[in-house]
Amino acid sequence: MSHRKFEHPRHGSLGFLPRKRAARHRGKVKAFPKDDPSKPCSLTAFLGYKAGMTHIVREVEKPGSKLHKKETCEAVTIIETPPMVVVGVVAYVKTPRGLRALNTVWAQHLSEEVKRRFYKNWCKSKKKAFTKYSKKCETEEGKKDMHAQLEKMKKYATVIRVLAHTQIRKMKGLKQKKAHLMEIQVNEDYFSPQAKGRTDRAQCCGVQGSNPEILDLYLVASRNYQMVNSLGLSINSPP
Repeated sequence: MSHRKFEHPRHGSLGFLPRKRAARHRGKVKAFPKDDPSKPCSLTAFLGYKAGMTHIVREVEKPGSKLHKKETCEAVTIIETPPMVVVGVVAYVKTPRGLRALNTVWAQHLSEEVKRRFYKNWCKSKKKAFTKYSKKCETEEGKKDMHAQLEKMKKYATVIRVLAHTQIRKMKGLKQKKAHLMEIQVNEDYFSPQAKGRTDRAQCCGVQGSNPEILDLYLVASRNYQMVNSLGLSINSPP
């Protein structure tokens, strides 16, 4: 609307600017919550996929509003969160310029879903990702090296994050086979006896020790282009 560029140059919320297509499918967590000693060792984030929308009837709790203590119908979004799998650990140390990566330890066995993430074309590739790393972990020298890296993390690391990926094959209705991989910060001591041995098995997503009704969401919308013919218009082909 070019006739409103002077009267209402910034009409609307500035929190949604810039209004453009997202550059990536997966949302980025720009700030993880700080460690809370009162809470147990748990993951501070998880990934989910939009499954659809519906509506609910809820009672409004807003003193001063005309709808206070009354029921209203609102639209809600359903987000499906399949269990995630932890496949690695990343250690960070604090520096005057911010966090710096100390080292990374991967699991010995990785599924095909996450291996597809390392290739642009899985069918044409040789599918040799992490083959040398897996063979090295089977040797005594590789086991000693992995143990030394974990001890180094335990001694120097100030922030521990795990590398976890989604099990996208459990999502019905999605044809994608490539899993989404992200770093998730761990609350409190990752090397405690309660958290020992979690790098090579599935982890159910969830937020422990917090109110499940209050969550911070990072969403990605407007990813694809809208075709003209989907709006009911005809496209004339060139002669």
